[in-house]
Amino acid sequence: MKNLLVLKCGDSIVNNQVELNSLIEDIQQLQKSGYSIVVVHGGGPDINQLCQKLNISSEFVNGLRVTSAEILTVTQMALLGKTNAILAQQFNQAGISALGLSGHDVKLLQGKFVDQNKLGFVGEITQVNHKVITQLLALGITPLIAPLAVKESITLNTNADLAAAAIASSLQAEKLILLSDIDGYYTNYPDPTSLLAEMDSSYAMQLLATEGVVNSGMRPKLSACVQAVEAGVKTAHILNGNTPHLLIELLQHNQAVGTTVSKEQLS
Repeated sequence: MKNLLVLKCGDSIVNNQVELNSLIEDIQQLQKSGYSIVVVHGGGPDINQLCQKLNISSEFVNGLRVTSAEILTVTQMALLGKTNAILAQQFNQAGISALGLSGHDVKLLQGKFVDQNKLGFVGEITQVNHKVITQLLALGITPLIAPLAVKESITLNTNADLAAAAIASSLQAEKLILLSDIDGYYTNYPDPTSLLAEMDSSYAMQLLATEGVVNSGMRPKLSACVQAVEAGVKTAHILNGNTPHLLIELLQHNQAVGTTVSKEQLS
């Protein structure tokens, strides 16, 4: 869908008022210029903080949080009780009509287990109720989506990058944009001169298939980009959301920022 953007808002932005304000300003400017925007958010720091308070240990495998029944409850408490609610408050207070949602609402996100024995209640999205999202956008409402999916009566914790990719794919968005605290994909992290400005999906798949090349934090992001462009999204981008107004530079000034992944094979 032309002029439809799916933005994944990383934890570092959600938990920093200055950076969140900057993002909201950018979204307002883009909406005024004709873009429709869907926001997907994580909530890692809030989940970590609540786990610490409750003395619950948490571990990650390939960038995915191993989710026991106990951690699933904490995740729901953090995402829906704090992160999503605060984002909705901030967006609406700034003048953006926004609605907080998760997979529980109108069966928005349905999923399946990734590997129940290894990861517990971690899921991947199999179906998106894209009609509801489209209807909300038509009413001028910005959806703010927490990455929780449902499988019948079971709640699943999904990675926010991959959830954003599934939503972008289902909506056939023009762009998927992953905003986090890194500038993009580095071929030799953290050497700033090794930032890769663009790659095609086949090269990204090669990187993901080569053991030890893509670190655990980048793996879901690169996988999300591949998933989106292979499903018909025009381009996917990894940007540093901590740098003010990169969205405007990318979308309105056509600047090459971050890392862009496209389906077309690059020469």
